[in-house]
Amino acid sequence: MPRSPEKKEVIKLPTVRFQRDLSGEGLLQALQDCGFAYLVDLEPEFGQAFATLLEASKDFFHQLTKEDRKVLARGQWRAANAGYVGVGVEALAPESGNHDPKEAFNVVYGDRYEPLETLLPVSLRTAKNTFDQLVLGRLVPLLVDRLGEALERHS
Repeated sequence: MPRSPEKKEVIKLPTVRFQRDLSGEGLLQALQDCGFAYLVDLEPEFGQAFATLLEASKDFFHQLTKEDRKVLARGQWRAANAGYVGVGVEALAPESGNHDPKEAFNVVYGDRYEPLETLLPVSLRTAKNTFDQLVLGRLVPLLVDRLGEALERHS
């Protein structure tokens, strides 16, 4: 007997205008209310870094052969979750009985070294490194500072 569709609560992600939320109050409120936030109005270089990484990622997936997928598969990397994952392998909501209709290539961020990263195209490694530097080196510290200041005002 087919399961009847369950009515699911839809949560609207709060939008935080990064350039205007200098106090961190909007971000703090969003994270307290929902646990997530949609950041908009970031500095242009963040958007450019993301666009470059997205383009390099598209090129990477279009060029992947079956052999590449095997060599770069999850389980071949030092980090447990790094590497290529095929369509239908993951199920982010296993209780639904459905598998995710996507393929993924999970990378390791920051200074952790992964020998298999040398097999990635230079364009993807360069874009990833730039994105890492901007996000981990600038955006995350900005978010932490703003949230820290907002939390101090509330304590």
